[in-house]
Amino acid sequence: MAEKTEVPSDACRRIVLCGFETDSLSFFADLIRLGSQSPTKRTDRSAAEVSITADRTVISVSCDDLFRLRKLGRRFTKSNEDWRTIILVGDPRQVLRKREQSTGAYAIGYDRSLDISAAGIVTYSSPGLLRVSEAIRLARTAYPERTLVVRCEDIDRDPELIRHALSSFTGLPMRRPFSGLLQHPKLSRRPWPSLSDWQINEKDAARLVRQFRLAPELNDLREEWGYAARADLAWLSALGDAARCGFDDTQGTIFCYHTDDTFYASEVARLRRSVEVLGLKLDITVVPPTQDWLSAVRLKPIVLLEARKRIRGPLLYIDSDAIVHRTPWPYLRGYCGDIAVAGHPRQAIISGTIFLNDTEGAIQLLEEWIAVQDANPDHWDQHSLEHLVLRHGKASGPHRIEYLPPELCRVFDRVYPRPIEPIEPIIEHLQASRERFAGETEVNVNLTRRRQRIAEVDALYISGERRSNTLRLLASRGTDVTRWSEPTNLLASWTSRAQKVARLIEPGEIVLDIGCGAMTLESELPEGCTYIPADLVKRDERTLPCDLNAGRVPDRYANVVTMIGVFEYCHSPESVLAVIARRWPRLVLTYNPADLDGGRDRLRHGWFNALSSAAVLALAQQVGFRLRMIVPLGRERIYDLEIVP
Repeated sequence: MAEKTEVPSDACRRIVLCGFETDSLSFFADLIRLGSQSPTKRTDRSAAEVSITADRTVISVSCDDLFRLRKLGRRFTKSNEDWRTIILVGDPRQVLRKREQSTGAYAIGYDRSLDISAAGIVTYSSPGLLRVSEAIRLARTAYPERTLVVRCEDIDRDPELIRHALSSFTGLPMRRPFSGLLQHPKLSRRPWPSLSDWQINEKDAARLVRQFRLAPELNDLREEWGYAARADLAWLSALGDAARCGFDDTQGTIFCYHTDDTFYASEVARLRRSVEVLGLKLDITVVPPTQDWLSAVRLKPIVLLEARKRIRGPLLYIDSDAIVHRTPWPYLRGYCGDIAVAGHPRQAIISGTIFLNDTEGAIQLLEEWIAVQDANPDHWDQHSLEHLVLRHGKASGPHRIEYLPPELCRVFDRVYPRPIEPIEPIIEHLQASRERFAGETEVNVNLTRRRQRIAEVDALYISGERRSNTLRLLASRGTDVTRWSEPTNLLASWTSRAQKVARLIEPGEIVLDIGCGAMTLESELPEGCTYIPADLVKRDERTLPCDLNAGRVPDRYANVVTMIGVFEYCHSPESVLAVIARRWPRLVLTYNPADLDGGRDRLRHGWFNALSSAAVLALAQQVGFRLRMIVPLGRERIYDLEIVP
């Protein structure tokens, strides 16, 4: 009779196993179960959905739990559970090379990961490496004693060291040597490649070069996760020498078409202005008016085929009711397939943005798109494009279809589920169809949102008044009270930024929100927080008066001061930091560093300063702050600072 085993009294009853790659998590969960001499149970569900019992330790396996760890921790603490979190990471150089089996596309990027929906449609929607790293930092800050980060490769390098670390961390007796278990028949093959096998083809090399250029923070990850010092970039230089195309940011052509009428002509004028600001090439085709909207959108593959045959080089199609916020070409030059399409997370393929390489395969796919559409006269362009993607979106197909991230096809008011949000759009679609289909007297919430967003965009791209006004305010060192007194200038698109700041706040803290604006932060704060709004303009009866440029700050105690979208509008940012450092112990501020601008005109945004990210940190350190964390937010950064005790 086998000896009955029990869970030791000092062993935890819940292990939350998470990371960014399901195969690695599954392998590691089975390794723990085989190595432990205590009863364990594995479940491939979120820890939030799994109850625990006294007779065994439950190991939950879920990638997405990484983004719920602080919430889970609060829940388990409240219920007096003993839990541990194990997070698996890998060398970013290897992770970025991993491909999704069924499509052959790269599975993980610095920004996004591939997500396969139940319908078989693939979209770039899941969080990428930078979002993963942010979640890991949050977990280690909130629960340092309950969080263990394990490098996948170390299981091969020193399996017994990992075994001892796990036994000590979880309290589970692991007396079976891992070195032997690695060959166990019930253990699947390790899903990560060996670092000693650094064989890399030119395409993978070019991808790594491009990814590290687009996101230099990847160097920080290699150091943070213990793979190499940040300054150790000899490998990247060698790759760059071998794959010079990784530095090719040559512009292609942005293309759109519209029917010959005044309605869409005004939409295209807005698009043209946004493209001209960036100095990008734009090709516009005007087609005769059609009898209805369906006929107009069904022209899309036909017009695209003509453009693909006529225009040389990469081609980026976008709908005429869109705008371009920043150049997409450094990102798009990394795409080597015939076409690349976008899709709503875990939902349908959408046709508002389509990338077409200058290949015969792209032409053949467009011809097939037309044929599919002709065979289905009631379908609009998006339906037939989705049919095409489902037919060819596999690694073994004759043509290569790749997948664009939400930043390149962002519907302006679409809300993405967490942890995908926030999305800072490169290309933003403004949904002109809402104007065409709205009733004359109908109260239409979607239409109202569109018109508000149009007003915001036009103020940014059409009028030169804001730039001139910024120059006047710089000369007088004044604050733009008129602008901030107008509620329509408090943009709805800033909500996602407040959500990310709120994730850095702990329950029960007292938060002074300087420059509170629409006070979006208040509704996003954790349970039990006290919210104190302060602003130039009295937003409600609680609002404390504040003008940083005039040296007026509230005289109220707080654990945390937040400055969301404020620091850019300070004439003397070093003086502002000094004032805050003397009064409050912690500051969470957002900022658009000048070194990440990509040529953006800061005066047109009304900004008074242009600091690099390093300069922000240097000023903060000079007045006594130390850095807790930097959170990437597109080109923006969130700086979590605290006073050195």
